[in-house]
Formats: sequence, structure tokens, C-alpha cells
Amino acid sequence: MQDYAPPTDLLSGRTILVTGAGEGIGQAVSQRLAAHGATVILLGRTLSKLESVYDQIESAGGAQPAIIPLNLEVATERDYLELAEKLEAEFESLEGLLHNAAQLRLLSRIDDYDLQTWFRV
Repeated sequence: MQDYAPPTDLLSGRTILVTGAGEGIGQAVSQRLAAHGATVILLGRTLSKLESVYDQIESAGGAQPAIIPLNLEVATERDYLELAEKLEAEFESLEGLLHNAAQLRLLSRIDDYDLQTWFRV
């Protein structure tokens, strides 16, 4: 099992949204998802960082990612609705989500958060 290497097309045809994709864990995961065939939606607050990750994915031969600049910490309910509309309009489906942005305040189920706390998380 130590020599296991997933096939490069393991995630082919799948679309995955990564928040906090501009640096750190989000950047690394985005690159690995793309390396295994996923179309990655890069979401983060700094456009230049997202563009850098985009360029890295394309240079490595990954599927063309998408960029959505959005600061989730200060986003409004309307921003979230517009995000949902954009995802629905531009992508056939969404098979995965890595919610890596902002901060984790409480260790609990998602449906235990009120709307304002969820916006910050």
C-alpha cells in the first residue's frame, strides 16, 4: 500500500470547488486535484493569488480551472446567492467542495451554525 499512486484521471470529469485556494493548503490541494483530472474552481479573496494558482495548474497540464474572487468572511447573503447562480449557470455539476477558507470557530455540524456564524466560517 505504500507504493500506491492514484491514476492521473481519477477525478476526470469532476468539478470541485476549493475555498481559500490562493495559498497554503487550498493551493496545494487545488494543484493535486487538477493533477488527477478535476476541473477546479478556485475561490479566494486575492485575485492575483488565484491567478498564480490558475497559471500553475495550466502549466502542469491540468484542466482549465475557474476563478471566483470572493472574500467569504465579509460576503453577504446576496453574494452567496450570486455564487450559487454562477456555479449553476457555468458548471453541469459540482462533485466536491473543500471549504478551506476563513476559520473554524466551533467544532459542530454545519446545520448547527446560524447564518451569520456560517458567513464568518
